[in-house]
Amino acid sequence: MRTVVAFGEALVDLIYRGNVFAGAYAGGSIVNTSVSLSRCGNQVQLITEFGSDDHGSFLKEFLSGNGVLTEYAITYSQRKTATAKAVLDTLGKASYTFHKDYPQIRFSNQLPEIHNDAVFLFGSFSALDHALRPALDHLLGTATRNHALIFYDPNIRKHCLTDEESQYQRIVEFMSLADIVRTSDEDMLGVFGTADPMKIWQTISPERCRLLVITYGGSHVHAFDGERMLRLDVPPVEVVSTIGAGDAFNAGMIHRLIRLSDGMSVEGRFPAQWVEAMLATGMQFAAEVCGSISNYVSESFRPE
Repeated sequence: MRTVVAFGEALVDLIYRGNVFAGAYAGGSIVNTSVSLSRCGNQVQLITEFGSDDHGSFLKEFLSGNGVLTEYAITYSQRKTATAKAVLDTLGKASYTFHKDYPQIRFSNQLPEIHNDAVFLFGSFSALDHALRPALDHLLGTATRNHALIFYDPNIRKHCLTDEESQYQRIVEFMSLADIVRTSDEDMLGVFGTADPMKIWQTISPERCRLLVITYGGSHVHAFDGERMLRLDVPPVEVVSTIGAGDAFNAGMIHRLIRLSDGMSVEGRFPAQWVEAMLATGMQFAAEVCGSISNYVSESFRPE
């Protein structure tokens, strides 16, 4: 079975409903995806950062308890683990306030070689953090050279871009290099001014990308591979929280792809029936997460 090598930020989500504290959860988009994948029987190696505080200890114990490997993660002494205060509105949608305490030099530890039987997952703010560029470029380089499957989720809003031109170019580069890009209409409208998959495909002029998937909230999903367009409607679900919904969708897609490919080398466009199955499983994972306050699928969850 393919190993998922995931690179991204680990933090503690402090969740509030209005002014009422609802709980603390392990968070960070890549962490959320990693936990959902591991709970469904996938091997996940998470490359991330912790502070040497109680929050860091909590995250390490939680990840270990959920079978997520962290041997390449790094702990910074005398630093605090990142946190995010997430305030849910009446529709379960969150607004965030982040607190981070990272050193200037990051990921000075040895990083793994990513082999052709792996899925390399990355995205969100970590992918655009200048301090993490050497580490990410190393991982992307080894994943590309060894023909690993690369999965990228931009997961960023335009108002969060601090250096718009260079970060825009970086997003375009990542979308071009990844085998699969899964993003939201909100992200694409903010970055490209459009959520039309064909227009975005033309903009990024992909040298490697084989599938662009755009989710449109609770409405529908589009998938485009340069020639074929597929649309699936999202089944209705009672939403408790949208935190982690997109991350769960990513986990569902990766989970199904691993089962479909069964260790085989996958060249060229993905078969149409594979794409439909990946989207359907993504929606199933996302619905599971939207129906609870948690950021990941439940331990008892078993995808169809």
